[in-house]
Amino acid sequence: MRICKGKRGYGFEIYSQGILAFSKVTISYFSAIEKPVQASALTYSELVIQFLLMLTLPRIMGLPGVWLSVPASQVCACLLAVIVRKEMR
Repeated sequence: MRICKGKRGYGFEIYSQGILAFSKVTISYFSAIEKPVQASALTYSELVIQFLLMLTLPRIMGLPGVWLSVPASQVCACLLAVIVRKEMR
């Protein structure tokens, strides 16, 4: 298996999988400890953020903005998951 892909490589794609996994595990954690409001908020916030970024980033960046809206929404959802987890402690 080859890790490099063109000039940009797979670096961002590898990091985004870790970010996605963290937010999904946090959602599962809140579901497991019977905190459905937090789990639902994290689940739907990623979709809402992605929709908003899909509307704004292409106007700013063009076609790359369409592709960057998905990982950017995952990063925002991960940051939101970190904030919600810290408030739970």
